[in-house]
Amino acid sequence: MKANVLLGILTFLLLVGQSAISQTSVIKLADFPNLSPTPRLDVFFPGENPPSEPYTKLLALEYDKSYGGYTKQVDAIRSHALEAGMDGILFQQPMTFSGENFSYLKLVGIGFKYDRNLTQTFYTESRFYVMDSLSHKFEYVGNVRYGFEGQKPVAEVRGFKWEFPSIFSQEWLNAPKGDDGTEKMKDGKVVRRTYDQRLGAGGPFCDYEYQPDGRIKSISFQYLLQWSGRIDFTYNSNRQEIERRMTASPYGPATIRTSYNPDGSVAKLSIFTLKDNVEMPLAEVEHIYSPLKQILAKS
Repeated sequence: MKANVLLGILTFLLLVGQSAISQTSVIKLADFPNLSPTPRLDVFFPGENPPSEPYTKLLALEYDKSYGGYTKQVDAIRSHALEAGMDGILFQQPMTFSGENFSYLKLVGIGFKYDRNLTQTFYTESRFYVMDSLSHKFEYVGNVRYGFEGQKPVAEVRGFKWEFPSIFSQEWLNAPKGDDGTEKMKDGKVVRRTYDQRLGAGGPFCDYEYQPDGRIKSISFQYLLQWSGRIDFTYNSNRQEIERRMTASPYGPATIRTSYNPDGSVAKLSIFTLKDNVEMPLAEVEHIYSPLKQILAKS
């Protein structure tokens, strides 16, 4: 039962695009900052002293073709390191491969980041709490942990784990599905987004209405053939979303309120349903943040 409740809330939040799911679900090294006074790529060749300040080795970088001169390989590895968000490269001694009619060099570099650039925290977990009808207290039911590059988000309820299917990926929900008219644009903004039928017959869709400053004012949506409604958005003076009022959800009319940490990151989502015109707490979603150093240690 608890697993079904959590899955229902996940689906609910995904379909309304709430930040509990739709923030960064895959952590990418290229998103991490380079905090040098002037952003640069520090390069160390064999025989040179390594960096004097603490650093962490992260990636093995190679020229992705079979052959290439020394300079071409260095340039290619530098480009790869910059693209991957590295702070620097430790080039290793070149390896020589030779045969009867050939001889070439293979160059490998180790990409690293300075530890001072590994302190920023990233959203790595959602913890779900559901109101217990008997105790009238929130009970922890499970979580979703967001993966490092190449990993899928993993949900867990009381020791039972499952990876998100593809239909639950933020990239799938937000990306156009080819040239089949799944996104309608106006003045550079999406005014209708239609999803395919993997979530049910008829294909869910959302119609967007915007405020003059570009923020979303409302979304009219249809999920399957029997569930449709409207979401109205409210923002605070810092232009942060603080409330979504829904005319329909899997739990009836609902409200999602967002609270923030002092640094502006999302702290918690509070979900309420409406019963006899009285708001009743349904669930809470707590956002957990981890420093990059800790994320890398677990990946």
